[in-house]
Amino acid sequence: MFDLTLKTLNEENLQKFYKNMDGNFSGATKKSFEEIKNELIYFKENYIVSEKNYIDFYYIGKYDRIIPATKQEKYCIKNKINYKIIDCSHYPFYFIKDFKTFI
Repeated sequence: MFDLTLKTLNEENLQKFYKNMDGNFSGATKKSFEEIKNELIYFKENYIVSEKNYIDFYYIGKYDRIIPATKQEKYCIKNKINYKIIDCSHYPFYFIKDFKTFI
């Protein structure tokens, strides 16, 4: 996924990504496009596959266009992880207003 994202990433696609997240991120960061791209490269190069999933509960956005809800739900069922489908897209913070919800 990182390879595909990095291969096609440009400033126009970044704006489409923000739109697909269902967030208004146009002024959310002062970082340049190159800084954002370098962060993705860093995450790709330093990603470590863990044998254990430490997350025991998922909130799944029903309208997620980044990682479709059906795929997330299938993953949770397969790995016996509790989840709740909520009425939002990828960016849940218009729906969930309080971090206590996550804790």
